[in-house]
Amino acid sequence: MRESYINDIERCAQACAREVAHLVAGGPTWSTSKGGADLVTDRDAEAERAVRGIIRESFPNHRIVGEECGDEGNGEWTWYVDPIDGTVNYAHGLPWYSMSVCAAHAGQIEVGAIAIPTIGALVLARRGRGMRVEGAERRKRADELEAGGLVAMEWNVARPWAGQVPLIEKLATHDVTCRIMGSGTLALAAVALGWVDACLIGSCDYIDHGAGLLACVESGAVCESLGDWTPADGPFIVANEKVAATVAAMYRGTS
Repeated sequence: MRESYINDIERCAQACAREVAHLVAGGPTWSTSKGGADLVTDRDAEAERAVRGIIRESFPNHRIVGEECGDEGNGEWTWYVDPIDGTVNYAHGLPWYSMSVCAAHAGQIEVGAIAIPTIGALVLARRGRGMRVEGAERRKRADELEAGGLVAMEWNVARPWAGQVPLIEKLATHDVTCRIMGSGTLALAAVALGWVDACLIGSCDYIDHGAGLLACVESGAVCESLGDWTPADGPFIVANEKVAATVAAMYRGTS
């Protein structure tokens, strides 16, 4: 795989993130339910169409899979696009939402970009090349789970996933605080940035989590399943190795 080709993909992902950050800055004009608690705004589809246009201009043969506009193309490379992750927050004016885009080859995420529009930050990751941050402070994560620690979690839309509530209660007995803020992408980015010690999510989807997972791994975190399944099938944790092992043991009832 040519180095220059990956460089072009990285620049494209960054351009997508910057464009969406600009588009969503003014807030939505309207929002409606896609079903239950899952909302969509006018900006979601507009932002995804803009991203698809940028990708198509540079890589017309690539496949694109998006949150709002579906699946198109069948190339060796696949882009996963979530124009606004945390749409419920965005629709209500809560400034905790993000945009993510990532490019995969042979099923492996190679490049990812996350925009955090409310603070003007970008998180950029490339497999084997580390993570870069623009417009945000990066902090050191805790090496071990300690009292006063902070763990990000996400619901399964508006409901807890199996074992989530008991785990929250168990973490509380160790004086570890949980936050459920409503954007899986941003929760993962918070691990990569060192804002939280760990992130736990009910299942993995490349649209929602691909860019965030790559950023976490390239920041030195590990991804571990909490049960006897892969992250795609059930809850997983992303954190430093010792923290991940400790929380996984709590979930499994062995600690």
